[in-house]
Amino acid sequence: MINGKVSVIIPAYNTELYIENCIESVEKQTYKNFEIIIVNDGSTDKTLEKINKCIKKYNNIKLINITNHGQGYARNIALKNATGNYILFLDSDDFIEDITLEQCVKKIEEDKSDLVVFDWKEYFYNRNRYRYANHDDFFKNKILENEQVTELFKIKHYFTVNKLYSKEFLIKNNIKYGEGYIYEDNPFWVKIVINAKKVSLLPSPLYNVGIALKSTTRNDINTDKHYIGYISAVRETINSIKEKPDLDYSDLYNYIMKKFNLYYKKRVPKQYKKQFLNDYISVMSEMVPLKSYNIRNSLIRIACKHDIFKKNKKMEFYFLYKIFWIKRNMKIVLKKIKKSLKPDIENLRNNIRYLFNVPSSYPKKIYRKCIKEVLQPNILFMGFDYRYTGNSRYLFEKLLKKGYKNIKFVTMQNEELEEEFRIEPQSKEMFENMYTSKIIVFESWIPNKFIKRNNQIWVQLWHGSPLKKMLFDSDEGEIIEKSPKHKVNKYNDIQRWDFLLSDNPTINKFFRTSFLIKKEKIINYGYPRVRYLLDNKDNEKLKQSIREKVGVDKDKKVVLYLPTWRDYNYGREEKDFDREYILNTQKLQEKLGKEYEVIEKNHTYLQGNDKEIMHNTNIETQELLLISDFLITDYSSVMFDGFGMNIPVLIYANDFQKYQESRGVYTEIWQDLNDYITTTIDELTDKINNYDMKEYKKIKDKYAYKNVNEDELEEFVEELLTYRVEE
Repeated sequence: MINGKVSVIIPAYNTELYIENCIESVEKQTYKNFEIIIVNDGSTDKTLEKINKCIKKYNNIKLINITNHGQGYARNIALKNATGNYILFLDSDDFIEDITLEQCVKKIEEDKSDLVVFDWKEYFYNRNRYRYANHDDFFKNKILENEQVTELFKIKHYFTVNKLYSKEFLIKNNIKYGEGYIYEDNPFWVKIVINAKKVSLLPSPLYNVGIALKSTTRNDINTDKHYIGYISAVRETINSIKEKPDLDYSDLYNYIMKKFNLYYKKRVPKQYKKQFLNDYISVMSEMVPLKSYNIRNSLIRIACKHDIFKKNKKMEFYFLYKIFWIKRNMKIVLKKIKKSLKPDIENLRNNIRYLFNVPSSYPKKIYRKCIKEVLQPNILFMGFDYRYTGNSRYLFEKLLKKGYKNIKFVTMQNEELEEEFRIEPQSKEMFENMYTSKIIVFESWIPNKFIKRNNQIWVQLWHGSPLKKMLFDSDEGEIIEKSPKHKVNKYNDIQRWDFLLSDNPTINKFFRTSFLIKKEKIINYGYPRVRYLLDNKDNEKLKQSIREKVGVDKDKKVVLYLPTWRDYNYGREEKDFDREYILNTQKLQEKLGKEYEVIEKNHTYLQGNDKEIMHNTNIETQELLLISDFLITDYSSVMFDGFGMNIPVLIYANDFQKYQESRGVYTEIWQDLNDYITTTIDELTDKINNYDMKEYKKIKDKYAYKNVNEDELEEFVEELLTYRVEE
């Protein structure tokens, strides 16, 4: 249970276009124990009028009016008036996701940390579009402690807004903002890093940086404002780190040098450049010595190695800077030349690929051709990784039964699907249909190379209710290690979804936190694959044919084992490794006796297991579920299909601690399953022989398939053909 009160501090100066949206984003929080403190920093537009409008609407807003003193001063004033246990700073042209406070307070209280760092993304007001491009490396961790905290010097932008701070931590270490200059975030953040003992990490872009038309840090470039602000920030930073001279400041100096380069080139007018450079050298002459010269920025590395800062060698630094500037420009020119030659090579390569029917980048060519055509009232199914299975298959077959003909399914050769409805994956026909059909139905992640047309509708059926944490709810360390832009790519994909199908309303909150998808986009029609099970649960003829296909006697009870893959095996070449978590189904069979038949079907990523098992079959999973009397799994979403069918479910998880550290599970669901979790074959055998259906009913009722709408999913999809997406 989370109890701490949050003080949300908003300094406001001339943001009449955005302040209401900012305040609304806080008022809409799922966590309600908060106060809003707004400091109107002498606004001259209608900002104050908009704030007063919100005060009349809500009763938890404190307003402090001051003459213009700058953001640092405004935040410090608010901090003195804050009554919360925790502090969140929010700029008045930015906004936060509605789950931000709930997620952050829960995390800081569970970890008993000094602060929580969460991720951010950009929002372009003029285009109504998000862009998530940040992927700081440290988010692959859950917590940073003691000297590990200096990892936060690697952060790409020294923002102080996308954090939740313990107020006690701030007061104890006398951490306040610099006043009277811009870039006050930088020294504040440095004080946080050198004083924090424990930092929680949330790899979710809950903070939205509004890209407005006007910004303090992007304007006034013809004055000395940026020059003075930057030098003041660096001076205070250098003075702060003198208190902790034993820490490694390599990444901090790298950041300072990177920002110097930016301001020297773009934000300091020509008449101030010489003085700016001289003042920069003077301030840096007081720097704490590097513990080693293992620093990414070669310019500052050489300058430190030869004592250019310490000895205040202004001419040497200027000469060195110019050499690096010329070298960098030469690299840029060479890169442009190389890029200018690339198109001809690419065209030749694409033509060769096209001739041999090899997947290539020609989708863009087809898109340019198809975009001139009007979208047709067709539905294209992309399937689950182009397989004719799962939710896609059963929704597709429902539409066929209703007589709908304008549908196609992208899949490999499949004898169960008539040729007139089938399209070869990655073919020219696939892309032509994709760029001319009104509705595209997916069941998994969508490659970024696929382009979405205006007014086209993308329906994401997904492939299961989650027990294992997904995307932004998990740090996914092993995946990020091998694919740093994993979360960025996946979020950019999510932005294209118009609807996400959910099997049960209880699961919606996990989709919300993991995908950061708007709740209006989640549709609760239940999964078609579970609907198939319910429609056929009494179809004895079908079930008998499946038993014959599998080779199971009619009088035997079927125990189905369906394991899932592990993140800690991600990106490894072998499919069959580190498999100690796999249940020995042969031993289970021996324990259960002849009354039972144990069937195992591997996860797609686990094919190729050489272990001797009773039945390692590739028959459709839904068919196996139809004939099963018990279902054993680990962290797979298939258990929710079992709930829908009222099949007794058991969990075999002998690697929980390792899995929890790697991916993690949703604690609420895991606790509900507690009575059905086992780690040994003996426990499994005992549970099967003495299954408690009374307790199981409570779980089933909470998580099983539910269609909460009046009509069916196939009818909803048909109606979408006349639906117009807001552009």
